Parts: sequence; structure tokens; C-alpha cells
Amino acid sequence: MQKSTTIKQSIFRPFSIRGNAERDLPNEVVTQIGRAIGAYFEAGNLPTTLVVGRDVRQSSPRTSRALISGLVDAGCAVIDIGLVPTPTLNFAVDHFGAQGGAMVTASHNPPPDNGLKLRADQTLTGEALQEIYRLAQAGALPRGKGEVITMDALIPYLIALQERVEPGRALKIVVDGGNGANGPIVAAFLRQQGHTVFELFAKADGSFPNRNPDPTAENALKAAAQLTLEQGAHFGLAFDGDGDRIALIDNKGRVHYGDIILMLLARQEARRGAPPKVVFDVSCTKALSDDIIAHGGQPFQTIVGYAFVHQKMQEVGALLGGESAGHIFCLDSQFRFDDAILASVKLLNYFSGQAQPVSQLIADLPRYHTSPNYRIACPDALKAQVIAAITQHYQATHQVDVTDGAKIMFSRGWALVRQSNTQPALSFRAEGETPAEMERIKNDVLAVIDEQLAMNSE
Repeated sequence: MQKSTTIKQSIFRPFSIRGNAERDLPNEVVTQIGRAIGAYFEAGNLPTTLVVGRDVRQSSPRTSRALISGLVDAGCAVIDIGLVPTPTLNFAVDHFGAQGGAMVTASHNPPPDNGLKLRADQTLTGEALQEIYRLAQAGALPRGKGEVITMDALIPYLIALQERVEPGRALKIVVDGGNGANGPIVAAFLRQQGHTVFELFAKADGSFPNRNPDPTAENALKAAAQLTLEQGAHFGLAFDGDGDRIALIDNKGRVHYGDIILMLLARQEARRGAPPKVVFDVSCTKALSDDIIAHGGQPFQTIVGYAFVHQKMQEVGALLGGESAGHIFCLDSQFRFDDAILASVKLLNYFSGQAQPVSQLIADLPRYHTSPNYRIACPDALKAQVIAAITQHYQATHQVDVTDGAKIMFSRGWALVRQSNTQPALSFRAEGETPAEMERIKNDVLAVIDEQLAMNSE
């Protein structure tokens, strides 16, 4: 029996494996996790082929090599597609007919972090990740001798994207790559379609020197908004660290997140005579549900997390879905997961066929006033306790939806406090019918959060 390697259970989060690259994911730990992933996939005694990709983080080449070593030890055939955006990894798994895939990434986490996103027909979550943890910790894993081949997944991916581009007028577009993998790929692709592109933070750099790799972080897109105004661009696109989340900047330099993008895409589908089923998370603006219904579509709400949105979409047969944080699903026979670059193409198709500026298209949407998503530091061990205390505080005077955390309903808005799935933090968002009402609700709930954090930390 192989000697087991000590692995922290805390890095096995709700739908990814994530921790500090050097402290939590040294080579021997990653290799052991790789063996466990191989054992998990090979439980059906069938030959297993897995695709492995990696993001731009400085620790990703090392982590990818250690992962592949473990997968090969477990007898898996590995298709190594190298440095790619996460959407390309998801596309490649289906394109190459593999049983699953592993993306080496910590998404929007700080530069010292890294991790793994795992997928089969769905993103591996919850119990599946805990089973991989148990297999890794036990160390008694099947051993074999797999093989590694290197393949180019980007070319077929871009060809498939090209097939989904529709005719339209040439536009001026800002692309903020956030120093992740998407910048140069998206910029080159848009230029090939005849558009003028202004690049910002396009160079791949895993230290993320220019802005937060999370595009929804406060002031993360200030430079992109300024460049959109300076260049007179029709709109801007911004991406997260591993390239699977998107934010939109209109021609007036205003930033819009996933729920507004979903509204635009749902309207586009409705204009074509096919009002869609749309799945979205509880943090999305109430205007999204209102507008879907107003245009004949069907809204479906679920808990926060792209994997949970995907599961609900499969359950109800929806082809469009997403999160306020910017994961957008536009599903078809080749694109079966969330894809920020495909969402960019869908937005481009819509905007290039409209005479109105993007700001006017957005102004025509129903509007509530919604804060950004805030992350409030909170140790993992205290998150559930703090949420429970906040829920109890408000239940005496307010309706509280506990679908995912505590969504506190006010007479003219709401606030949502929930556990972050990816970091030792609480996630917070507020919405009001007016800017003043949103600020009032935000400040009211933030004061209670601060109070409960202080009380539960003692």
C-alpha cells in the first residue's frame, strides 16, 4: 500500500479544489490528488481519457505537471492542452470525446492561490469532491501506466466560435484581459471579424499586476471604463483570471455584470421568436425575472454557484443561464458549459445588429439599483455561524429567504449574505428601488454583519 500524503480537507470546496499553491498544494499533494481523480474516474473499470489545461498563474505549470504525473500513475490517458482559458478546456473535453477534464486554476483568487476545477458531464461538486479527498487521503489507489499526448484545443475551439458569428456592422471594442488567458485570444478573434479592438492588460501574467483578477471587485474595471470613454468605443468586455467570467462596459463607461448580460441575451432570443427558459442565481436583480416574464420567457432561480446553475439548466431544459458574477451559459451541441468568450460572441451579434448604442439598449431594461458583489473576510469555520446569527437577527422583523444564505427582504429591496464557495469570506449584495434605498439597505445589513463577525470571533 502506498504511504498516504497529508492533504487538507478544507481545500476541497463546494465545486473546486482551491488553496495556497505552495502551502496547500505542493507537488506531492497534487500528484496524490491526481491519482485520486484517476481512481474516481476509473471506478467503472473503463479506459479513461482526461483533458488537462492550466491558467496563467506562476504556479500553474508546476501544478499541471504534478497533476498529470498522478493521473498517469492511475492509468489514465491524458490530453495536455497547455495554457488555455477554462472555456477552452470545457470545449476540449467534448471535442476530444474524453470522459472528463481538469483545469489547473484558482479562477479569481489572489495570485498565490491555485487549484483544480473538475468536470465530467457536469462540474464535479460536493460529494464527488469529498470522495476524491477520501481516495487521496487513503493512499490505497489503483496503479497503472497511462500516457500523455499534447493536443491543440484552441484551433477547433476558435473555429466553433467563428461558426456562431453573425453578420453585422464593424464596432470599436475595448478588451480588458485582466492579464489572464482571454485577452490576446479575444482581441485577435474580434479583429479577424473586422472590428477595431483596444487591448488593456492583455499580456498573460499570473501575478495579476494591474487589477484584481475578479472583474466584479470594486474599482477593478476603472481603467477599462476610462479607456472605453477615451476611445469612443461602442462597448468593452472584461474577463476574470481563468477566462470563464465576463463583465460588460457600455459606451458611457458604466459597468454591468452577469444579470444585465442575461437580460440582454434573453431579449435577443425573444426578438427571434423563441422566448427562453433562463436559469439564474438568487443574487441576480429582480429586474431579470421581471423582464424574462414580460417577454414570454420562463425564469428559474437557484442557489449561487455556476455548477448549480448548470445543474438546474439540465433539469429544466434551459439553454440560457448564468450568475450575477459573470458565468454565462449559452448551451448547444458543442458548447455544453459556461463560456465567457461565447457570451462575448452572442453580445457582439446583438450589438452589431442594432442601431441604438449599448447604453440605450441597457437603459431600456427594467432597472433596480444593485450594489457590486462584496467579499467580507470571514474564516471558513465561522461562516455558517455568522449567517445563522444574521438570519436570526432579521427574522423577527423581515422575511428571510434561506435558499442560499440569508436573503433579507425589505419593502423596497433586498440584501443577500451568503458563504463564499471559493474563499474564506462572506459574499454580500444589496438592491433597492432607488440608489438611496439601496444604500440604506446596504448600510443597515453591513452594520449587522460587522456586529455578528465581532461577536462570533470573540
